[in-house]
Amino acid sequence: MKLIPELGRGVSVLKAGSVFPVTLVTPLSSRTIKVGQPITGMLIEDITLSGKNIAPKGSRIVGWVSNVQNPRNVLKSKFTSKNWLNANGAIEIHFNALEPSNGSPRLPIDARPAPGTPVRGPQDEHELCVHKDGAISVKWSGVKYGAEGVAISAVSWATGPFKFITGPILSGTAGVIQPQYAFDKPVLKEDALTRAKGGVVGAVKGLPGGFIVTGIANKGGYISIPSGVQLEVQLQSDLVIANPLAPGGPSKASTALASKARGVQ
Repeated sequence: MKLIPELGRGVSVLKAGSVFPVTLVTPLSSRTIKVGQPITGMLIEDITLSGKNIAPKGSRIVGWVSNVQNPRNVLKSKFTSKNWLNANGAIEIHFNALEPSNGSPRLPIDARPAPGTPVRGPQDEHELCVHKDGAISVKWSGVKYGAEGVAISAVSWATGPFKFITGPILSGTAGVIQPQYAFDKPVLKEDALTRAKGGVVGAVKGLPGGFIVTGIANKGGYISIPSGVQLEVQLQSDLVIANPLAPGGPSKASTALASKARGVQ
């Protein structure tokens, strides 16, 4: 947990960027869920601000599914010289309220899974994490990750790290590429390619170190996020809590976001 408090006249503020752990209660699958589907989680630890427990452990955190990415055919996916694009399914979620278990008023929040953090707990065949764009998907470096999610498009062969591929792939151990899609063209018998297990073995300059490329012609996979996994959730906007006991504070406690959270009425 990483909380960033700030005190002001009559208010306490939990700053944007604060991170707290949450157990996801609602199971999610990129195969079946829809944008707008409600989700629920529970706080793993107390959230304390100005010496007051504003949301005890076990409090509900609620929100919705904000985006769903279906698996993409890797030949239609995009690739750049700097980043691999994920061809697997991905799920983006957004939290808009904390419901304290101690009976305190509902707290409107603007929060989402913290980028670059792991998804802990029981998972499917792939190891999951939160990517830099906030989407939950397959972890790039996970040992369970077979490279079906690596996305290479037709245009990528003429740009980026693949622009030099105009002849046979260099022999090596980078992986197995289905021959019918090598260089984005059919592989003929007269092509001087090293074949192994019906594929083409090649060490291609520009690939991430140790990355295995397989099944380029296939789609990525759907992802499942079972109930019980743990996420690090990050505030996107300040959570401002009025303190009725502070000098100059209001007569009644109230809460507000420093900037209006999307989806909060």
